[in-house]
Amino acid sequence: MKRALIFPLLFLLSACIDVDMLVDFTGQNEATAPAEMRMARDFFEMTGQSVEDGCEDGVGELTETHFICRVEESGTIDEIVAGEGGFEMEDGLGIERVGSDQVRVTIDLGEMMGDDDMSGAAEMKEMFAGHAFKFSVRGAEIIESTGEISSDGTTASITVPLEDLVDPAVGPGEPFVSLIQLP
Repeated sequence: MKRALIFPLLFLLSACIDVDMLVDFTGQNEATAPAEMRMARDFFEMTGQSVEDGCEDGVGELTETHFICRVEESGTIDEIVAGEGGFEMEDGLGIERVGSDQVRVTIDLGEMMGDDDMSGAAEMKEMFAGHAFKFSVRGAEIIESTGEISSDGTTASITVPLEDLVDPAVGPGEPFVSLIQLP
């Protein structure tokens, strides 16, 4: 999760991209964190990077229309909480145990973005239309969440349109917080 969680944010406001991230709690002390970033092929080609350099911690793919980078980390929940084993907790991201069989996940995009001046990006708001940052958590059951809970009750998600992130009147919104029952 070291790069899986911060990597998309590096590109988030630099191009027309979509980011889909998941923290999947697969056991009492295990989790995987797959992430996918997708950007228009023409923008990726302007960066001058190879597919390997553009996705150095994952698997990159260049399709006819997109550059896609898939990254997946896995480890114990204790490693995630402690920021060990390749996991790095960034500002705005929190995972904490609640008792022995639940975890609370918080993602605060406002805190992740920090005090970045978004005035230049706001002028390009129309470029970001139709693109989004999606973050999901999954476990045995979602006890409560500020996001949307799936019909089977095992996944909670939030989708933030990129144009909202660059619009000072809207901004990143309230933090996404979910309480998850572990399997």
